[in-house]
Amino acid sequence: MRKIGLRMIIILALTLVFSLSFTGFIIFDQYSVSKRGQESLVEEARLFADAMDAVWKFMDFAQNRYNDDSEEFYQESNLYCAIVGKSVGAIFSADNDYKIRYTNFNPRNILDTPDDFETKAMTVFKNNPSTREYYGIAEFDGQDVFRYVQALEVEESCLDCHGDPVGELDVTGHEKEGWTLTSMGGAISIIMPLDFYDSAIRDSTRNDLFYVIVNTTIVFSLIFLSITFFILRPLDRIKESVGQLRQGEFAPISTEGYQAREINELIEGFNDMAKDLKSSYLSLEEQVDSRTQQLIQANETLEQLNDRLVQEVKYKSDFLSMVSHELRTPLTSILVLAQLHKEEAATRHNVKLQRAWVEIEKNCHSLLGMINNMLGIARSDAGTEQVNLDFMDLGDVVSSLKTTVLPIAQSTGVSFTSQIDSDVPLVRGDFEKTQRMLENLAHNAIKFTPEGGQVKLQIQYDKETDSVLIRMADTGMGIAQEDQERIFDRFVQLDSGITRRFNGSGLGLALVRDYATMQGYEVSVKSVLGEGSTFVIRIPSEALVIQGSEGEKADDE
Repeated sequence: MRKIGLRMIIILALTLVFSLSFTGFIIFDQYSVSKRGQESLVEEARLFADAMDAVWKFMDFAQNRYNDDSEEFYQESNLYCAIVGKSVGAIFSADNDYKIRYTNFNPRNILDTPDDFETKAMTVFKNNPSTREYYGIAEFDGQDVFRYVQALEVEESCLDCHGDPVGELDVTGHEKEGWTLTSMGGAISIIMPLDFYDSAIRDSTRNDLFYVIVNTTIVFSLIFLSITFFILRPLDRIKESVGQLRQGEFAPISTEGYQAREINELIEGFNDMAKDLKSSYLSLEEQVDSRTQQLIQANETLEQLNDRLVQEVKYKSDFLSMVSHELRTPLTSILVLAQLHKEEAATRHNVKLQRAWVEIEKNCHSLLGMINNMLGIARSDAGTEQVNLDFMDLGDVVSSLKTTVLPIAQSTGVSFTSQIDSDVPLVRGDFEKTQRMLENLAHNAIKFTPEGGQVKLQIQYDKETDSVLIRMADTGMGIAQEDQERIFDRFVQLDSGITRRFNGSGLGLALVRDYATMQGYEVSVKSVLGEGSTFVIRIPSEALVIQGSEGEKADDE
């Protein structure tokens, strides 16, 4: 519809209205003409029937004069009612195509036997004595004709030949039928051709169609010319001005000429808008020039700020790397001394001193982990972190992991176990970063698992997805559904209460995700609040080297 012009829409609308009106008129006109034509046929048939009935009654009145002599002796003159009726019908239909005849259920002459239409009509008369006529268009001798049947009443004179006693021969030698004054004396049947009727319908329809077509054409033309002159021509001027407006010309539309009031208001509104646009356009050019200069200055300032920011980020990363590196050396020394003194206290059976050194060792491991995390994040931000992908046996990673995790787990009263299935293949990855990922997950699980809880590391090969799954499961406090995604963000802990209760920088899980992404791994978590959490590292098939055999390789506590 958007591609059809307004003129075409108006023409289609007027054509549709004309077609519907014309079709409705044809249907109504055919019905009206047909009804009037049938009424005319009925009136004409009634005139014929009334005329013949009048002749019948005249013969009934004068019959004795024709059939009796002056000495009241009967003379055969053959002027009986039936003969007279048929003769009159023949005279009436002599100069036309009408057929007029008398009929009855049991006629004396076989030629007067009723056909189906006449039988149906007389049946209606018999069942409903108040009905005296029956008519309609029906087939006769293979063509459609108008048929009219009128019931005949029994007169007093009819009883001489048709009354009682039944079976007695009348003056014509026929047996009497036993009629009474309430009997039906048969019917007069008139058959009229439809040639004149059809011709009248055609002439009337042709005249009506000519009148409708002429009037509709005049009205159609007047409506279209009026719409074109008062609406379409002004709209063409508006369209032309819109095209000029698109090219940057703000020429007003002329209001001279004739147009509808609404179109005139539209033109005036368009002219006001064009005037405002012209003023705004000139002002906008000035503002654009001014804003352009401001943007150039702003870009220069942003470039300077960006250079400073890059330098500050570099300073921050260098500072963190330097501080982290310088802190690791003395912290490692403290950790070694703590382990030596712990073993010495154990040999002396000094439980109190042994517990103190265990606490120092645990906190040193925690602090060393935070320093390593900070150093990893700083390298990642600086873009200096590199990944060395090589063949890696996850069993070796777990063995190295247990040396740092088991002491912390034992000191907090948490059970730490590991299980590696024997069919786990070699994988391609960075040994150091993978170990760091598992350390962060293990420390995190131990930290948030209460005393007496369990942390289990399980590594297995998943045949359905052709991948290796590393699961770190705990029976700790769990993570709410809405927090399970944001815990991988940097410097995020669940709430202030947890921050006060558990030490940490909030970088461990963020570093796990960064290292996993660097190696092409995936990290996810499933957790139920109050029941524990399971972190899963999926190593895809692209990183697998050799698939092992089935069975379990280790189950350590």
